[in-house]
Amino acid sequence: MIGIETRNIIDANYLFAFFERFDLRSLQDITPVPQLNKNDVEKIMLPYPEIAEQIEIAKIVGVCDSKIAALDNEARLHQELFRAMLEELMSGRLPAGALVKDAAGEEWQSSISKITVKFQKVAR
Repeated sequence: MIGIETRNIIDANYLFAFFERFDLRSLQDITPVPQLNKNDVEKIMLPYPEIAEQIEIAKIVGVCDSKIAALDNEARLHQELFRAMLEELMSGRLPAGALVKDAAGEEWQSSISKITVKFQKVAR
């Protein structure tokens, strides 16, 4: 574990956001046991604007991270819904017409369900 001394010139949230996006693997030794040492970490060039700007950047990054997490969760929920609906459709528990809506958002009855199919024997 490596400690980083900020000397009150770096906001902790700004520093966290920076290292969350910095690929530390690019610094590690190429050995059977990956490791970082103090000399590797000291070579990192960390841009640091005034503390007020760091705080603002960290807030914006935090808001963006929250939005990304919410969108990822929404996408996961949509995928779960899709799989559940597909299972319901394929099993016949849900008619396909129930999922189709017109432009006004009203349910539309599929015309396919109203088609009567007649079979006839064909003479050979």
